[in-house]
Amino acid sequence: MKRLLLSALCLSLISLPSFADTATDEQQREARAKAYGHLMRSTQAARRGDYRKAAEEIQSARKLQPDAAAIHAQAAEMLLFIRRADEAEEAARRAHALAPENAQALRFLAQMATDRALGDPEATEGTKREALALIEKLDELGHGDREVLRAMTVLRLQLNDSEGALEAAQKWVELRPGDRAAVGQYISLLLETERDREALKVALNFAAKHPNDVDMLGFVQDLATRIEGWDLIEERFDAEPGLRTSNTQAQLVWGVALLELEQSDAAIRAFERALVADPEDEELRLNVARLYRNTGRMADAATLLHEVTAAEPSNQGALLMLGETLAEQGVLDGALNAFVAALRLYSTTDDVATAPVRDAIRRRMVQFYLANDQVQPAQELLTALEGKDDEESFELRARVALRAEEWEQARGHAESLRGKGGDAVADFIEAESWARSGRWSKAKTKFDRAIKALGPITYARAADIYLDLDRIEDGDALFEAWTSSDPDNTDAWFYRASYLTRADQLDRAEPMLRKVLEMEPDHATALNFLGYSLADAGRNLDEALEMIQRALEFDPWNGAYLDSLGWVYFKMGRFEDARAPLETAAREFPADAVILEHLGDLYRALGESDLARSAWSQALDHADENRSGIEEKIARLDQGVDEPTQPR
Repeated sequence: MKRLLLSALCLSLISLPSFADTATDEQQREARAKAYGHLMRSTQAARRGDYRKAAEEIQSARKLQPDAAAIHAQAAEMLLFIRRADEAEEAARRAHALAPENAQALRFLAQMATDRALGDPEATEGTKREALALIEKLDELGHGDREVLRAMTVLRLQLNDSEGALEAAQKWVELRPGDRAAVGQYISLLLETERDREALKVALNFAAKHPNDVDMLGFVQDLATRIEGWDLIEERFDAEPGLRTSNTQAQLVWGVALLELEQSDAAIRAFERALVADPEDEELRLNVARLYRNTGRMADAATLLHEVTAAEPSNQGALLMLGETLAEQGVLDGALNAFVAALRLYSTTDDVATAPVRDAIRRRMVQFYLANDQVQPAQELLTALEGKDDEESFELRARVALRAEEWEQARGHAESLRGKGGDAVADFIEAESWARSGRWSKAKTKFDRAIKALGPITYARAADIYLDLDRIEDGDALFEAWTSSDPDNTDAWFYRASYLTRADQLDRAEPMLRKVLEMEPDHATALNFLGYSLADAGRNLDEALEMIQRALEFDPWNGAYLDSLGWVYFKMGRFEDARAPLETAAREFPADAVILEHLGDLYRALGESDLARSAWSQALDHADENRSGIEEKIARLDQGVDEPTQPR
């Protein structure tokens, strides 16, 4: 509670109470008037700095009216002002004894007691209870203002009365709903008593009335994250539509809530509105880029990240995110460039603390180089590792050695890996080295051991190696063991079907894919896989279209699914319908030779020869297979040879 200033005291003395209830005759009224005159003169003396004269005037006033509670209460305030605290408290106690409900005396004593209770770290429980009793009496008499309720809250909390503290804090908020301190105290108490959802509701109510309080909005988001209270945000923001667009922070909170509630499209719109409102906010742009990535919009994420890194080339986080995004798009050269730039920034100093970050970047780059069959730069990066003797480093060295067809060296690194506790991974690496060097019996033994230790998915990884080595039956035997041991596992059947399709055995794969869909009708990957396979074979096109459309319901921005949709439309002769999905797919995966070839085929069918040549040329830049087929298409186009308007 704030002390009364001297000017406030003057006003209180001028506003004299009516004598009607206390004076019984003219003499008493005259004495009361003289007493107040002394108090007025004490105020004037105090203003001049003459505290001795002020004290004399106060004493005269009290002597004139020894039984007047109001005089003693006013005297207490003045005595405190002139720094006579003990006399002031004695005067207030006298006033309280004469009139227990005198608000001025009660407030004064409550303040003094509260100062002792809260200002002294060694204050006893009795001191605190005395102060609380006075505070509660003030509230009971209807004088529970902000300071009274604040003190009551704190005292009850210190006396371990959480429920009582909550009650006082709630009254404080009701009295001053716009008082951020009151709301903050109430929220803190709710959190301390594990009433997290109620605390979030209180914070949301305050934010709705004060939408420009960005700190409160940030707290709302943090608390919702901790307690998964996104439904409460949705409920409040639905009730206050204006809150959603009141400022950038509110739009962000709304967007995150929608994202967490799996309302991706609405979340994206909220984030995009925030970005339009504040296009230069770097953190916001990064958040939007993350959202695009999470929803499969890699092209949009890459565009935004290119803008961020162009504006701020030293933004390490943006460079790393750009690298990962480009890698998922298949643009491995671009991904490597982004990671090289990030590594350069982290290497400007020899800070030991950032060494693990530098090594993590180097390892990721090694994976990219291996994906491009670039063994030498991968080996150079492994040599540059600062932490050379950890499990992950040995595993990468072994994989690079396998790609370089250095079988003995690969097994040597696997043995080092085994010494670090990576026995199962070492078994798998040794199995691959034996398989690729033609030692099939040893390979099988090691694969069996790795599968037992690493789990069933290792069947698929081992089978892929057999497929690469054109030992299709050996790979299928692994899948046979998996599906036989776990016949209700949809992953087992799906991976086996995928394997057989890549081995040009669609007739065997199709029943397995249908079995997956019988067990799990919403298996989006299987829906797309079978739909595309049927479309590519020119079979059951209506059924293929329905499957692909169902897959897209679960993942509408999936570039592979969009390519499938465009391709089935192409096979059906619905060329205009095929344009949008194929163009979008090519934007999502600009380095995918198959998608680019599909797009070129569509443009040729539409009679757009220049676009067809461009798409096929880009496909040729990235093609590992069917290069001759793409080259023939370009040659026929250049020679003016007509292509059929309907797909064969």
